[in-house]
Amino acid sequence: MLAQWFRLSEFQWDVIRGSLLGDGSLSAPKGPHSRGVQFRLGHGVKQREYLRWKMSLLGNIPGSYWENDDADSFWDSTPMPELHDTRRSAYQLGVKQFDQKYLDSLSPLALALWYMDDGSLTIRGKRENGRIAICVEGMSIDTQHRLVAMLRDRFGVDAKLHEVRERAILRMERDATDRFHSVIAQYVHPSMEYKLLPTHRGRFAVTPVFSEPERRLVPAEIAAIKPQPKRWGNRTSFRYDIEVEGTHNYLVDGVVVHNSPITTTGGKALKFYASMRLDVAGIEQIKNGTEVIGRRVRVKVVKNKVAPPFRIAELEILAVEGISREGGLVDMGLLTGVVTKYGAWFNYGETRLGQGRENAKQFFRDHRDVAAEVEGKVREKSGPLPAGGPDEES
Repeated sequence: MLAQWFRLSEFQWDVIRGSLLGDGSLSAPKGPHSRGVQFRLGHGVKQREYLRWKMSLLGNIPGSYWENDDADSFWDSTPMPELHDTRRSAYQLGVKQFDQKYLDSLSPLALALWYMDDGSLTIRGKRENGRIAICVEGMSIDTQHRLVAMLRDRFGVDAKLHEVRERAILRMERDATDRFHSVIAQYVHPSMEYKLLPTHRGRFAVTPVFSEPERRLVPAEIAAIKPQPKRWGNRTSFRYDIEVEGTHNYLVDGVVVHNSPITTTGGKALKFYASMRLDVAGIEQIKNGTEVIGRRVRVKVVKNKVAPPFRIAELEILAVEGISREGGLVDMGLLTGVVTKYGAWFNYGETRLGQGRENAKQFFRDHRDVAAEVEGKVREKSGPLPAGGPDEES
């Protein structure tokens, strides 16, 4: 089991479920045994305001905003383990496939996001009677039919499947269009109200709901299980070497032994004598041009008699100043949402801190008042310090 952060509220699950029906997508995990899955939003120039609104619904999720050469805009979330099983079930043979349980979980907000992504409205006649068309070409045939049944049974919306120019389209006639718009009207962003009948416009009222990050245990992906030969005569009935990403385990006679590759220096007595032990591992070098000026390290509390162990922190150690206070401020600012990042630019509200991490750190060095303000907000969002904890300068 691995401890990983879970960040999504039920409101945000609705956002992701609806977006996956439309233009949203889930990327494959970076490594062959990783569970972290990135969620991507993407739209053209005319829908940039709509994209930024959707980004605000996921405001507590770290991510990056970027644009391609055609000025299309995208947002990629940090890898999230809670999306692992959803991606595995949602993509089959190159198309999106959603089972009945997934479709039964769709809320009016999710339907609105799906419609704003892939739907269109055609107004006919002076009475402004409208007809809806939603593209469902990227979904499996079974999913298309399940969608039709779900709309009819749960929302009383009668929709029909058609093929237009070799593309699968879900259509709704006048009464069904009016009914569908009445269900989703309050969740349609003002920048997309042109897709609503005039009688349903002006009802937008959506307030994002965030939840506090929660650390949960998830099953680790097993890389390989290798049977080992029997040893020492008949003393061992069976033996397996189990490879798990980032660690190593042995299974002997039904007993699992976790074996860390880290060796503690200083003799065997140190493990038992010390009240606290930290494992410091280098991650990458920090360079100024070609000159190495420090290292980024990961610190894990492997033993602690006075506080919970196994906490992990990443920090920068610079040759001229030790642990970088400004680097930690940038990291915690991003983690708590006080500092945001779009492309290579770091921002604090309307204030641009700099392009690139080093420039953002330099800004904090040059503007101590801004650094103190950001630190205050970070501490406020991170919760109160424990009694007897470090002072302001620690």
